[in-house]
Amino acid sequence: MSDDQKKPPNKQSFFRINTKGELSRADEKGPPKVEPKEIDLSEDKSLRLKDSPTEVKTKEPFLSFSGNDNESDQNTTPQSNLEPNVMDGTLFQNSTHTEALVFNSAEIPESSLIDDEPEKKESSIASSEWQLPDSLKIPAVINTSPLQPSSQPGQQSPSDDSNLDTLKNYISLKEKEVSDLKEQQKQYQSLLLKLKRNHSELSVKNIELGRELETALSNERLIKNELVSLREQQANELDLLKNDLEEDKKKSGLFQEKLQELNRQKVIWKEKITDDLKKIKLKEKEIENRYELLKKDTEILLDSKDNQMLEHQKKTDAQELELESLEERLRSGHAVINAIGSKKRRLIETLKLAISLLEQIDSETDSNEQRKTG
Repeated sequence: MSDDQKKPPNKQSFFRINTKGELSRADEKGPPKVEPKEIDLSEDKSLRLKDSPTEVKTKEPFLSFSGNDNESDQNTTPQSNLEPNVMDGTLFQNSTHTEALVFNSAEIPESSLIDDEPEKKESSIASSEWQLPDSLKIPAVINTSPLQPSSQPGQQSPSDDSNLDTLKNYISLKEKEVSDLKEQQKQYQSLLLKLKRNHSELSVKNIELGRELETALSNERLIKNELVSLREQQANELDLLKNDLEEDKKKSGLFQEKLQELNRQKVIWKEKITDDLKKIKLKEKEIENRYELLKKDTEILLDSKDNQMLEHQKKTDAQELELESLEERLRSGHAVINAIGSKKRRLIETLKLAISLLEQIDSETDSNEQRKTG
């Protein structure tokens, strides 16, 4: 169901204003009953007697205000049916209901809501003549009671006096009602002015709230756009980080493979170095043994002169050859062999010294032999 179908029907609420100016809600059955009143037509300045029946009407329209009341009556404008009764020269209000006022704010013109010159309107209303409603028609010539005709011409009958008194009373009551209605109209106008001011304030607040809502919506849109851009940026950065991570993983795999190869090469080089060191140690032992042998030989040569010198020369020649070969072999070795080279140099120096000593000894022996022979 739509919202229009759910809403209750818009009804008018009826209100009743008494002579004291009090406002009360009318019943669904209509206004309360009143007793009939006599209307006296004598000495009435506010009524116009013409050849045709006259009508007494109010020049000012009734106020009306709207209200959505479920307890209101179905009738929109209840009216009082006033009918004249001139059988005995008197008029009665034959209707059993008084007039009820219907307030409907939609029917109020703006000119009546905001009254800038209330004094002028009051003066115009006071100067205007009030007339009876359409239902209350007064004949131009009021006939006296046919059963009791007047005995003297020119004299008014008591029925005319009573009609005039009732009319005066009716007019005074209506004037009081009019004054009360004017006061109520002023009160309602002031109330409507307050309501209009409140409405204008609320409309201004509504406009401000609408602007705030628009700014909030625009801010929300901007925040949403920023959030979308941030999410896209985050996704792009995440993709870049994933790609970098994959590349780093690949590089780490390559580095691990290289590290494994280097470890293998390290093991191989260690094995080679150990083998070379073993070989160098063996050669050192051999050289040491030879050196000891040379020492022994030198001692023998020193003891035995000629034979030792010859054998020593042969050995030195052989050792020189061996030393040269060993030097060529040692040059291709590792840095550890440098110590062996230093020892070899020392050995060579000692051998040279021994040779020089032997040569000196030989020269001395030769000189001694020559001296002996000479």
